[in-house]
Amino acid sequence: MAGSQGCCIFKTLNCTTMPIQAHWDSIALDQIHDSGQWNLHPFITESTPDDQLNNSLNRSGIIHPPVVRRTENGYELLAGRRRLHCLSQVLEQTECCCRILPADTEFPAILHIILTDQQTAGPLSPMEQAYFLLCCQKHVTEDTTINIFLPRLGRKTHRGQITTLLRLLELDPVSQHLVHEGLIHEAIGFELLRLERDDQIFLSRLFENLSMGHGKQKRFLALCKDLSGRSSSPIRDLFNDEESKTILENKEMNPPQKTGRLLEMLQKRSLPRSSAAEKEFRKKTAALGLPSDWHIQHSLSFERDEVSLTIPFASLEHCAEQLPALNQLLKK
Repeated sequence: MAGSQGCCIFKTLNCTTMPIQAHWDSIALDQIHDSGQWNLHPFITESTPDDQLNNSLNRSGIIHPPVVRRTENGYELLAGRRRLHCLSQVLEQTECCCRILPADTEFPAILHIILTDQQTAGPLSPMEQAYFLLCCQKHVTEDTTINIFLPRLGRKTHRGQITTLLRLLELDPVSQHLVHEGLIHEAIGFELLRLERDDQIFLSRLFENLSMGHGKQKRFLALCKDLSGRSSSPIRDLFNDEESKTILENKEMNPPQKTGRLLEMLQKRSLPRSSAAEKEFRKKTAALGLPSDWHIQHSLSFERDEVSLTIPFASLEHCAEQLPALNQLLKK
């Protein structure tokens, strides 16, 4: 081993009654082995570029060293997978300063350290939380997870929180990555679980390409599920027609415009009678020749025959002056 050595004694609160000795030392990268069992980002491939991390390491080097545990054959990687990949593949380093835990480190302490390391970059994403809870499920008691780790994740200390979050692991890797990046809301992720895998991927890619916010994702998904259920066909088949392709392939429209057009299209298909009635209503009101600032509004979804007429006045006083004449006119 090369480089300076150091050690630190620290105690993981509520996780273990024994102090843990952690050493810092420079380790040859080929001595570090990744079992994958501690990976909180299996949905991110090594080929996925991380320019922000690459630039940070180029400018400042390793600020938060990877964490490893000593084994009989070298070292097991606990945290810092992307940092190590960047060092070896991008910066072509052969060794790295690491935080080294003893071989007999208890599992609650390991999980505590992994969580602390991940939280240096900010709160864990829903997907990171789900994979962390999977590690907890394998290595510590449920009570430890509920009472120690759920609060640190910002979750309620309830067993249902574990069950709910673990369901996110059933999403396809594409959707998992987008939930992790915040491009798909956690609530939408749970809704996607109700769909078959190919529809999950199709909608996830569509949400990403069109940069849809949570509200529009929710409305879009609801319309798609409704139309798909009526036709007993996959959601992706709803967009194989010429109208959909024209919108999606239009190079002159930006993503919000495409989203708006697609939502309008789905709404019309979802309520064909209302759409036809709306078209006929507009035709009839246009024939009335009303002043441009007068508006006639129909009832919601044409549930009743009544309509409302809106007439603007310059002021309340002006309105009061005209009301007697209007009342007289309406009595005829």
